Amino acid sequence: MLYEGQAYCTATTGNRAVDNVIAFYLKEEDKQEVVAPSVSTPLYRVQVGAYGSKTNANKMLAQVKAAGYQNAYVRLVGNLYKVQVGAFSKRENATKLMNELKSKGFNAFIAQ
Repeated sequence: MLYEGQAYCTATTGNRAVDNVIAFYLKEEDKQEVVAPSVSTPLYRVQVGAYGSKTNANKMLAQVKAAGYQNAYVRLVGNLYKVQVGAFSKRENATKLMNELKSKGFNAFIAQ
């Protein structure tokens, strides 16, 4: 049985998934409210597609990665799978990448 302030860790048996879990229980006075940091600068992402199907998004992702953009990824936003490359704090950096992708035949635009 665990009590507040105790930690539990076991890695010797390895037979169950919970054997590799480390759980920490904070004392009441150590608990603090977690507040997400405010983001003052928006991130500019270069988007090359948005699909209702994860399969189609993954096909586009494979094409973008094959073109040399290993930092491409798929984000699920609402019910769309958006294929995007990079996340920039400066719009001019995103614009440079967008123009590069367009020159390679991708229908790219900047999304926030």
